[in-house]
Amino acid sequence: RRRVWHPQHGPNKTHVGKVKGAEARLARLQRGLLPSEVAPNVPRTTDELVSSARQHPQHHAAASAAPVGRPSGSKRARGEGELADDGETSDGDGDDGDESPEFKQFYRVSPAQRSFNEDAAHNYMTHELARSEITVHPDNLLASGCKHELIGVGPVHICAPHMQMGLPMTPCPRHGWASVDGGHVRQWGMCPARRVYAESIDEWVVGTKQVCGLCKAEREERKAELAAVLEESPGNETAVEVRQAKAAVKEATYSYRSYNPQSLQLYAQRYYWWVAALPFVVLNCRTAVTRVLARRIMLPGNNPTNLSKQLLESKTEWFDGLRASVLGMHHWARQRQAGAQLTLDQLFIAPFIEPTPESVGLCAPGHALIRHLFLSVSKAEEQYKFSWRQQNVGCTVGCLDASMKRGKALPQLKVRQTLWSNDIQAPLNAQFVNSASMDDPGWVASCKVFNAVVVRVGLQPMRILYLDCTFRDGPGAVRCLPHLAQRRAAIELDFCRDAGGLPALISTVAACDDWVRRFDGRSGIELEIGLDTEHRAAQRKGESPGKLATLQLVGWLDSKLVGAIFSLTKLGVMPPSLFALLKRCRSGGVSVEASDVRPLLAQRLPPAAPGESRELSFTELSTLASDRLCLPQAQVSSLPKVLSACCPDMFLNKNLVDVRRYNWEEWPLQEAAMRYCINDAYAGALGQRRLLHPNLPPPQPSSPQQQQLADPAADPAADLAADPADADADADVAAQELLGSMDGQLHAQLFDEPESTISPPLGCDDEGGGSNDDDMPELEPELAEEQPVPASVKASVLEAAQKLIKVWDESGSQTPLLLPSFIGQEDRSALHDHCELRGLNHESVGEDDAERRLRVSRRGGTDADTCNGEAGIGDQVFDSLQFYDEWGGVLVKIDPRHWMGHWFLMAQSKSSTLFKYFCVASSEAIFQVWAGGEDIVGTRAWVKATLRKRFKQGVGVDMTDDGAKKAEVARVDGLISRVRRSYWRRRCRFTIPPPRVLARRLLLVYYFFRDMDDPETKRPFFSGGIGKHGHLSICRRMLAIVAKGELSDHPTVPLYVGGFCLRTQSGLEGYHQHLEDDVTKAGKAAGLEWTEAATNEFDFRWTVRALRARGLVPAWVRHYNLSLIDYLYDTAVALLGEVAGPKVVRGWRRSKLMKAPMLLRHGMSYGLEAQRRAELAGPSSSGEASSPLRGEAGWVAERVGSPPRRDAL
Repeated sequence: RRRVWHPQHGPNKTHVGKVKGAEARLARLQRGLLPSEVAPNVPRTTDELVSSARQHPQHHAAASAAPVGRPSGSKRARGEGELADDGETSDGDGDDGDESPEFKQFYRVSPAQRSFNEDAAHNYMTHELARSEITVHPDNLLASGCKHELIGVGPVHICAPHMQMGLPMTPCPRHGWASVDGGHVRQWGMCPARRVYAESIDEWVVGTKQVCGLCKAEREERKAELAAVLEESPGNETAVEVRQAKAAVKEATYSYRSYNPQSLQLYAQRYYWWVAALPFVVLNCRTAVTRVLARRIMLPGNNPTNLSKQLLESKTEWFDGLRASVLGMHHWARQRQAGAQLTLDQLFIAPFIEPTPESVGLCAPGHALIRHLFLSVSKAEEQYKFSWRQQNVGCTVGCLDASMKRGKALPQLKVRQTLWSNDIQAPLNAQFVNSASMDDPGWVASCKVFNAVVVRVGLQPMRILYLDCTFRDGPGAVRCLPHLAQRRAAIELDFCRDAGGLPALISTVAACDDWVRRFDGRSGIELEIGLDTEHRAAQRKGESPGKLATLQLVGWLDSKLVGAIFSLTKLGVMPPSLFALLKRCRSGGVSVEASDVRPLLAQRLPPAAPGESRELSFTELSTLASDRLCLPQAQVSSLPKVLSACCPDMFLNKNLVDVRRYNWEEWPLQEAAMRYCINDAYAGALGQRRLLHPNLPPPQPSSPQQQQLADPAADPAADLAADPADADADADVAAQELLGSMDGQLHAQLFDEPESTISPPLGCDDEGGGSNDDDMPELEPELAEEQPVPASVKASVLEAAQKLIKVWDESGSQTPLLLPSFIGQEDRSALHDHCELRGLNHESVGEDDAERRLRVSRRGGTDADTCNGEAGIGDQVFDSLQFYDEWGGVLVKIDPRHWMGHWFLMAQSKSSTLFKYFCVASSEAIFQVWAGGEDIVGTRAWVKATLRKRFKQGVGVDMTDDGAKKAEVARVDGLISRVRRSYWRRRCRFTIPPPRVLARRLLLVYYFFRDMDDPETKRPFFSGGIGKHGHLSICRRMLAIVAKGELSDHPTVPLYVGGFCLRTQSGLEGYHQHLEDDVTKAGKAAGLEWTEAATNEFDFRWTVRALRARGLVPAWVRHYNLSLIDYLYDTAVALLGEVAGPKVVRGWRRSKLMKAPMLLRHGMSYGLEAQRRAELAGPSSSGEASSPLRGEAGWVAERVGSPPRRDAL
C-alpha cells in the first residue's frame, strides 16, 4: 500500500525523492553514462588531497592518542531524555525470549526487510501512515524498477490497538487489567518486528513497547534487596544469597510488547472482536504464524515431515518466481529494438543484483517448528475442548475396547483404551495406557474422574456396556464403572478386597516365624489352606522355568481371611517353622503335587536327615471337584474352572501379569503380580472349603466395601428388588421373560416412541437399521437376482433337515421345530412328504417367499411358539448350562458380532459353500424381528407398507376392479419377494430373546449343521469334536455366555433410538480404523506429545461431526472453532437480551469451561502420572527404561481464534 500525503504533514517525501532521483539519472546520461554502467573511480593525487586539507582545517585535527573505547558487549550511555533505569535494555525487557538453538535459523532477518520494518514503525509513529492501518504492504517490485530495498520484502502487521482505534493498551501479562485500569502502563516507542510464518513469503508483526509501573516497582524492590545483601556480604560476590538476589532482579522485568501472547489473551476478554480480526496468531515473542497456515497445520492427519516438505516446496517456488521476475525485468531493460528508444522504466531501472536466499532471508519451517506450532495451539485449546466434550456427549448404552497396539512405535503407553458412547457414536474416555487390562492404574484413575464428571455435569449414567470379551474384561469394567454393578453378578476374585488389605510380604526368617506363630494351637478347618507357587521365568525361548521363587498361603483364622507371600529367593531354603506348618496343614490346589509340592521339597529344603518324614498333606481340587460335583474332568481341569464350578459368582483373572515372563525373583512384587499370585492361593482355599464342607456358609469378607455390595442400598440394580411392590420373584422373572421377547408393540407402549419421532440416520444410511423410509430419497430398492444353488448343496441341506426332524421326533419335544428360511420351496415340498411319512404336522409359515419357513409339530401336541423348558434336542448340552435367573439385571453384555465371530469358528473353512447358510441360520436364531402391524416402525409389515409405496401400488390402476387389483397386488408382491436380504436387515428392527429361548434356537442350528459334510471337499463341515477347539467345546463355551444373559437384550433398556441401533460395537471398531489411519499418516513415531495432540484433535472433530449427525449440534455449524460460537452467544445475549439473543445462534447449547478435578483429560496424562508413581515405587519388572518426552514442552500459545473463558466452574 502506497504512502499518502497528508496536508498536516507537508509534501510527500517519497515524491520528492523520486524527482531528485530522476534529475540525478538525467545528469548521468548527460555525462555519457547509461543507467546500467558504473562511473569509473579516478583516484585523487597527493597534491590534491593536501590542498583540500589546507582549505578545510576544521575537518583535519592534529594527531593525538585514540580515545579509550568501551569493552565489547557494554551498554551505550543514556541521554538526558532517556529512562533513568534500564527500561530499554534487555535486563528490563521480559518479552524478548530466549533464542532456541533448535530454531536459530528462523531468527535471521534480511537487511531489506529490517529496513522496511523500521521505516513502517517510524512512519506509523510520526503519522506518515494513517493510524487506522493494520497492515503495511511494500510497493510493487516491478513497478518500482526492481529496487533493491523491495526484493523479497513481505508485509508488516502493526499491533497497536490504542493507536489504531483509541482502545486501551494491552495489559501487562503479569498484573492483567489492573495495570491498565490503574494507569500504570505507558508506551515507550516501537519494538523490533517478529517473523510471521506464512505459506509463501513470510510476513512480520511490529508493536509498541510498553512499560508496567507495577512490575517496575517490584524490580526496584528486588534491587533494594540486592543492595542490602551486598552490604551484608561485601566482597563475596559468589555467595548463594547474592546469586539468588541477582537472579531475582534479572527475572523482575517490567517491559513487554503489545503483541505479547498472554496480553492478547487478556485483551480478548474485553475486546475479542479486535483480536479475532488479526490475520496472525502469536505463539510467543519469537514465533507467530498466519491464521491460514495455522488452520492448515491443525488439520488432523498432517504429518509434520510431509507438511514441512510442502511448505519448503511453496517457498522455494516463490523464491524462484522472485528471481525470474528480477532477471526477466533486467533482461527486458537491456533490450534495444531497432528504431525504438528505451522507455523511462528501462532507463531508470536499478542496478542488477542477483537475489539469494540470504539476501531475502528465505526461511522454510522444518518439521520441528511445525510440531511446535501444532503442540502450542493444541495445548492452548485443550481445556476448552475437553470441557465441551464432557458436557455434550451423553451415553445410555456404551462399549469399551482397546486399540492401537503400537508395537515399537512408542516405548511406553502403547495401548489406547476407549470408552465409547453408542448413542452419539463418539468417545467418552480415551486414554493411552501401558496395558489393555481394566486394572491399569492410568485407566482406573481416568475412570474415577469420569464417574465424578458424570455426576457433576448431571448426565445420565451408562445403563448398558458392551464388551468383546465379558469373561476377561467384565469384572474390571464393573470396578471402573461402579454404576454397572449388580447383585449376584460374577465378580473378579480379589484377596486384597476381601481381606481388607494386602497380604504379608515375608523375605526374612524372623518375619516367617512371627507369621507362622499365629497358627499355634489351631486345628480343624483353620488348618485347611490354599497353596500356590511361582517359578522363576524362563530366560530364553524354549527353556523350562527355573527354581521356585515365591510361595503363597491363604487361610482363615477366627473367620478372618489371612494370607502371605514368601520370597523363596530371599529365604534361600524354607525355614523350619514354615515347613512344620505345611506338614500340619491340608493344602489345596490344582496339580498341586506335580507343580507345587514336589518342586518345593526338591528345591527349597536342605538334605533330609536320616529317618525324617517329608510327606505333606494336600488336596487335588480337580479330582475332588469332578467327584463331588459330578462334572467331567475337562470341565474342572484348571483352577479358574474349579473356582467357577465351586463359586459361580466369582471369576479368577489370569491376565493381571504375563506369568511366563514376569520376574518373580524381584522383591517386592508389583501390585498386579502380588494380586495375581495371592489370588491363585485364595482360589484354592475357597475351592477346598466349598468341596470339603459344602454345608458350611461362605466366609464373610473382611472388607467394608465388599459388605456394602451386599446391601441393597449400595447396589443401584437392587432398588427394584428391594421394592415391596416387586416382592413376588416369580412374577418378576415372568415379566423379564416377557420383556426379553419384546416386539414392536410392546416397545412402543413401554418407551412411548411414535412413528413420527423416527428419523433416518444422518450421514450413515446403513447404520443401525430401523430407518424411516418416508424421509429417505426416492430410490428403488435393489432387487436380488435368483442365483442357482448347486445340486450338491441342496442335497446336503435337505439331508441335514431330514436328520434334524428325525432327532427332534425321537427326542419327544413338544415345542414345534422351525427350520431355517434358506430352505427353498422345492426342499420344503420334499420335507413335507418326509414329515407326512413320520406322522407329524407340517406347514410353511411366513407372509412371503423371503421369510417362509417350515414349521413341524406333533399331531395332538402343543402349538406353543416358545420353549418352556421341556425336553428337546440337545438336552445333554442344555442341561449342563447354568442359567442365570436374574439375567435381566446383567448390565455388561457381549457384542453380538464378536460372539458370532467365535460361534462361526465351529466351521472348518469360511470358503465352504455351506458357510453362508450357517451364518444365515445363526443370525435368524439370534435376531428375532419385531412382531406387530404396519403401524409399528421396524416390523416386516411396516417395511412392506413402505415398499408398496415405493413400487407405487395402485397408482394408475383401478383398484375397485377385482381383477386389476389382484394383478397389481401380485405385481408388487413379486417385486417385494426379490428385494435383497440386506434391505430388510437395515430397515427391520430385531430383538435377541431371553437366554433359555436363545439357547434352544442356537442348539437347533448346531445340530442342523453338526453332521453335514462339505459338498466340495467331502470332509466334515464342522471342526473336530475333541479338544477345546472342537465344535462341541466351542458350542458349550458360547452357550455358557448365552446362559448368563450376556447376549440377550436387556428387558428395560431401549436399543433403538431415533432410527439408530445401540446394540453394537461396530461404530467403535470403525472409529479405531479411521483413527489408526489418521495417526499413521501423521507420523506414529513423532513422540508422545504429538500423538496425544493429534488423537485429541481427531477425537474433537469426530465428536462435533457425530453430534451434528445426531442433531445435538445445529446443522449450520460447519467449523470447529466452537468457542467462537460461545462468544457470539454471550455477546448476542448481552446486546439483545435473554430472549432475542439466543435466536442469533439458534439451537446452540452454551458450554462452560471446567477445571480440574472436574475436567477429564484425554490422552496420556493419567498414564504418565501412573507411570511416574510406578517409577518412584521401584524399577519396572519389564526392564524397559522409560524414554523421556519428546517435543517442545513449555511453549506458551494463544488459541487460534478461541476467545478466553470467564465462566470457569
